[in-house]
Amino acid sequence: MPLGLLTPPDLSTANLIEGMILTAEEVLTTPNNSGRVTRAVTITPGVGTQEITTYRLRELTSGVTVSFVSDATPTAAEVVTGMSAAIRANSILNGMLIVSGTTTLILTSRVLGSKSYDFDFVDGGSTPTNVLAVGAETEGSDAVPLLFGRGLTYSPATSNASLIAAALSGTNVFAGITGFTQADLDYVINGSPAYNADAAVNNLRKGRIVVHSATAVNPTSQVWLNFSGVNRGRFRATDSTLTDNSQITSGAAWLSRTTSAGLAILSLNLP
Repeated sequence: MPLGLLTPPDLSTANLIEGMILTAEEVLTTPNNSGRVTRAVTITPGVGTQEITTYRLRELTSGVTVSFVSDATPTAAEVVTGMSAAIRANSILNGMLIVSGTTTLILTSRVLGSKSYDFDFVDGGSTPTNVLAVGAETEGSDAVPLLFGRGLTYSPATSNASLIAAALSGTNVFAGITGFTQADLDYVINGSPAYNADAAVNNLRKGRIVVHSATAVNPTSQVWLNFSGVNRGRFRATDSTLTDNSQITSGAAWLSRTTSAGLAILSLNLP
């Protein structure tokens, strides 16, 4: 099938397609983590009544239950330490969860994506005051489709590359651009082919690639990357005083000379 049939007119010319890799010196294959959120739950242990208490956590899907018995003067730190040890000692729960926290118990799914577990809590004290109470929750969500020719960022904390969603910084580093592939031409967003939520993404880090610029460009122009709105992940030559663009200060340069918005060629040489 001719590629132009799947590509809106402003994204293609007779010879260029947004995301087309022209030369490739380094292409990484990374999972599509764009928009994917890990489920996390913060639990606060009740210690209002000073008595020996059995704190229990039960994972509802597997039915696995772990518990910790406090002394007669429980503290939040004591309960968190005891429950953390009980969870880590259980092979099923330890395989599901990363446990952290000192005075609150923080449970984070080891699997990126949609909600993968749920719990209920039972206390063994003589009063209902000493319980494990659920506090802040972050619901998990799966990745979203990812268009070609979009700028990615890398988080050293999570080792994940995903579509840019915030200003570039020391903890949100420009990581490359999604390259066109024919493997996912059956997935289309508003007429444009895209990587699906589970696809392996071709991420160009060194080489030349076709992108869409919101402004005219020339080889002396700066390179800016949009991090929000409908043009998220696309490029431009000036920030135009906009608050949703970050300048790529090194590793990217325009090779094209254009007179208006449209397709242009970027050279990448990322460390």
